[in-house]
Amino acid sequence: YTALYRTNAQSRAIEDTFVRAGLPYKLVASTRFYARREIKDTLAYLRLIHNPTDSVSLARVINLPPRGIGRKTLGQLERTAQARGLPAWDVLNGKGAGGKETPFSTRAKKSLDSFAGLVSEWLQLAEQSSVVGLMDAVLEQSGYRDYVLDGTQEGRERWDNILELRGVAAEYNDMTLTEFLAD
Repeated sequence: YTALYRTNAQSRAIEDTFVRAGLPYKLVASTRFYARREIKDTLAYLRLIHNPTDSVSLARVINLPPRGIGRKTLGQLERTAQARGLPAWDVLNGKGAGGKETPFSTRAKKSLDSFAGLVSEWLQLAEQSSVVGLMDAVLEQSGYRDYVLDGTQEGRERWDNILELRGVAAEYNDMTLTEFLAD
């Protein structure tokens, strides 16, 4: 085999070229760029902003980094949404409550409200910001940047991957979040 790059963050451009050309390729001892955890997490944040009713993206990032929203609370959120015939986002941000009490503890409600507030801010920011600006705000305000940069070499490599994704987003500076995610 032939090595085409030295660090994992460099694989994205090469992978994109192979995909666009329709050429099969194989990564040895590595994970495809868009299948890496930190890339999937960052894109899930952006997909949630693009479509707050995306329950898969919501479930992926609602407690990432950890913010006191555990499996039990997430399960309660999903059950409440299903019982009310609403997307989880509508329950999370208080829409459709119809005067009904929420089943969450005070602590869980505080964590959920805090997360809903962040997402609401990003929804407004998405209307006036570039994809890069939005990504920067999400990574900083969510705490994900500090979560990834945990002082380890692996953390640094994961951050380099996110910076590579940020570079891709910069190529879409004149485009919308929808166009970025579609590509």
